[in-house]
Amino acid sequence: MNLTTVANVKRYLGITTSNQDALIAALIPGESALVESWTGRRFPSVSNVSKRLNGTGSKMLILPDQPILSVSAVSILGSAVAASADGVQAGFMFDDTCLYLVGGIAGMSWGDRFPNVPQSVVVSWEAGYQASETGFVPSGNTPTITPTDGGT
Repeated sequence: MNLTTVANVKRYLGITTSNQDALIAALIPGESALVESWTGRRFPSVSNVSKRLNGTGSKMLILPDQPILSVSAVSILGSAVAASADGVQAGFMFDDTCLYLVGGIAGMSWGDRFPNVPQSVVVSWEAGYQASETGFVPSGNTPTITPTDGGT
């Protein structure tokens, strides 16, 4: 997936002619793949549906794809776990990198910890970056590099 467009690159670099359009267009796929390879992430986002993960024996489970945008379902040893309404009541919560159990889950032997059992946790989540974030270049962030002077 291309992470940018010729128009975005030209705007960012301050290029106003079309002399380099073919070169820029040819470079974008390779550079996009390099960024995804280097970061170990796919952009803009990746969806994981019913992915089985190993329990940790702790209240925290680091999800393999980050940053986490949403968590739609969690089950532990076949029992569904609802989202915590306020971070105090029993259920799950998440931040950019981790899934957490809070409040203890009544009637469940594992309480408020992910059981230290292989493949015991099933999670559905979306991670990555929203498309609007990948296309955004902050104003005033234009580089000062030109082909003749090497930049400042």
